[in-house]
Amino acid sequence: RRYLNARATISTLLKMKAVPVINENDTVATSEIRYGDNDRLAARVATMMGADLLVLLSDIDGLYTAPPAKDPRAKFIPVVDRITPDIEAMAGAAASELSRGGMRTKLDAGKIANAAGTAMIITSGTRLSPLMAIERGERATFFKPSANPVKGYKSWIAGQLEPAGRLTVDTGAIGALK
Repeated sequence: RRYLNARATISTLLKMKAVPVINENDTVATSEIRYGDNDRLAARVATMMGADLLVLLSDIDGLYTAPPAKDPRAKFIPVVDRITPDIEAMAGAAASELSRGGMRTKLDAGKIANAAGTAMIITSGTRLSPLMAIERGERATFFKPSANPVKGYKSWIAGQLEPAGRLTVDTGAIGALK
């Protein structure tokens, strides 16, 4: 129900030509409804709305083989076909001073978006007119969407950020599931 209400609200705002600003703000988000960061929240909203593209603006112009501030040999990666454990290892763990999540949460957002068929771009938000810079072909990393996306409510469920609990399947249930 929350999924449908949120989607209807955003759709109404868009029809009114309003630009919805959705932000996880520590002062209003409770632990029960916290997503963890705006990158993953953006991915969840993009997939909920069926967006073709999610653009994450950062203090870095895309993904590198290692954090470039720590490794001068880090190489820029313009296109990512699929977010693999090797790609995730490139992100490191530390957040930048401008964000809470750093590259790690951007890749988490990419996994959510790409699995639902939404492409993603990471680029610098510190440059002038960053969306026009993307259009001009300036440096950014493009993450390709899945060729077999999970759609609709299933992608919302699959994108849950903090899975918890345990499922026990007894012998009778195993037979029923088969």
